[in-house]
Amino acid sequence: MAWTVLLPAPMRLVLAGLAAFGLVGCVLDEPSAEPQVDPRVRVLPYIEGIAVDPTGVRIPDGGAIGVEGLAPGDIIISAQGEGFLRQIDAVHTSGGITALTTHDANLGDALIDARVATALGGDGKADTYQLPRIGFSIRDKIVAQNRYFAVRLNNASLSLRPEIDLDLEIGDRRLQNFELVVRAHLEGTLDLQVEGRDLSAGTEITLWESTPSVFYQQIGIVPLVETVSTSVVLKVEGVARGDSRLRATANATADLEGGIRYTRAGGWDGVAELEADADAALPEARINLLSEAGVRAWLNVRLNVRLYGVAGPYVAVGPQLEVVKDFVENDFDAHAKFRGVVGGDLKIAGFTLNALPTFDLW
Repeated sequence: MAWTVLLPAPMRLVLAGLAAFGLVGCVLDEPSAEPQVDPRVRVLPYIEGIAVDPTGVRIPDGGAIGVEGLAPGDIIISAQGEGFLRQIDAVHTSGGITALTTHDANLGDALIDARVATALGGDGKADTYQLPRIGFSIRDKIVAQNRYFAVRLNNASLSLRPEIDLDLEIGDRRLQNFELVVRAHLEGTLDLQVEGRDLSAGTEITLWESTPSVFYQQIGIVPLVETVSTSVVLKVEGVARGDSRLRATANATADLEGGIRYTRAGGWDGVAELEADADAALPEARINLLSEAGVRAWLNVRLNVRLYGVAGPYVAVGPQLEVVKDFVENDFDAHAKFRGVVGGDLKIAGFTLNALPTFDLW
């Protein structure tokens, strides 16, 4: 078995602008009006030993310098770690420790009017901050096995250098426009072997996950913290009856632009531009498929963007391989395509979706 992941060391870009962190904002695509910030906003300095959980923040003895006078109703923002954006419900001090009971706030609580235009990666960008190249490869590994089926990857690889554009506009505390777009040249290979008996199942296997990359941007006095995480996922679905065995291969290259867009006037929609070549082969097939089903495998890289560490939208792209029965020829055919999906969660500017609309881009 060989397993290779090519990714630079964990990247934390410190962009100047907030003295306590030495932050600066990412370069905006174009000038925008001065943002309007809610007067309840308090930006916390770096605090050694701060503890954060889903319902509160604990500031240790001696760590509260610069945060005196915090009160219920205040909106606290920190760029520490993946950052957080909270509203204070109660303040309690005991033994020198300040305990804040809080709940998650959204950008519409902190920003009245603002525009964010972030560009990460790409030689043509105005900024110089690069996302790491993703180079994933795995060989000769059983990635799923039980009494009914086994999935072996003879070879699977993905290579790309992504660019991410994140644009959002808040007006009168409401989300006016939002766009998350991933651009990349991607090359992928999938050589898959499946053995099963009375198979009627699907499985999703995370083959690799990156260390999150954290980026900072200044919106007036407010630090916006964006976290980008990447994973490589294999999704296999199939139905078969009797002892079955197949091996199928696919290769794909693509230049893509995929993501999700929101406007107040038009609602949610996908962003989908693709130029792709894909081919498939079926070196081995001994399988009795039910007439209404087949076997499908999708190797994809998933890029997820979070604001202040809260679950956010994702874009997943990669080659998909499908094996179907040809009832005319009484044999099996293999087909390859390039598939892209966007979805996830979003909580921003008076607009909360626990599950974004999921769009099949291609």
